[in-house]
Amino acid sequence: MSYKYSFCDNMEYGAEDVNGIVQRLVASGVADPFTDGVAYNAGKLNDVIYAVYDPGVVPSSVTTLQVTKQSDGVVAVAPGLAFFANGSTIEITSTETLSYEQGVKNYVYVKQDLAAQNRNYPACTTSAPSGDFVLLAEVSADGQVADKRTYARGKVPGYQSNANVCMVVEKSYTFDRDWGDPVSGTETFDIDLGDNNYSFVFCQCPGTVSPSYTNYGQMGRYSMEDGSYFCVSKTNNNGYNRVALDCLEVGGSRPWGELTFSKAGSVLKATLNWNRSDSGTGQIHINFKLYLC
Repeated sequence: MSYKYSFCDNMEYGAEDVNGIVQRLVASGVADPFTDGVAYNAGKLNDVIYAVYDPGVVPSSVTTLQVTKQSDGVVAVAPGLAFFANGSTIEITSTETLSYEQGVKNYVYVKQDLAAQNRNYPACTTSAPSGDFVLLAEVSADGQVADKRTYARGKVPGYQSNANVCMVVEKSYTFDRDWGDPVSGTETFDIDLGDNNYSFVFCQCPGTVSPSYTNYGQMGRYSMEDGSYFCVSKTNNNGYNRVALDCLEVGGSRPWGELTFSKAGSVLKATLNWNRSDSGTGQIHINFKLYLC
């Protein structure tokens, strides 16, 4: 069995298991849920975790409890730890494989069932789970796996995984050109996602406002889940209005650049292709801000 769980009544646990609770309590000031001189079942230890965590996946890397398709009819769940609403846990220690029914929607999750079965376990079913569970993924009828993990959050003020915090990336580019000389180029940069399970990139590229000229700029969204784009561009004086579905347009007075992304593991690679071929001289400025959440 490539997973273990805690804590169940009438089961034996060692010092390593109890010390594991302390390792997860990264902030002080938690009230002691025990009373001296009173006997408790092992399940009472779950109250310690319940005091500091909401249910969900505990991030250790971007692949924590990630579900991937291994073959037709089989999915794999990567190692990782999850907390349940009652404070009990399940830890998959090595890759766990589960069978799924092809041609219909399946749900992959970990389930807390200490009351009925005195155990926690991973499962894949065609019916939606109920009770105390943490959903990991959904498998569509055609075998596509959709990530549905949510991260556990700390209840203690001052503790929270970065996975629940928005990342902000600001970029500024300036290009020179001569009168009437078309210019274009490509710039790339990487964003290290770390242990975060971000799903979307939102891009804000504000225009400028002056008494004689108003530029509204661009705003768009990129999905790391399905690779889709949606961006709107608006300028007042130029009357330039459009929706882009293949990139995030960035620029200022006009969208001089097109921003696209590709993701490999915990790195998001961004590519900026810019082009300005109209007449003019001086510098071209492309500034934008990305919000990852």
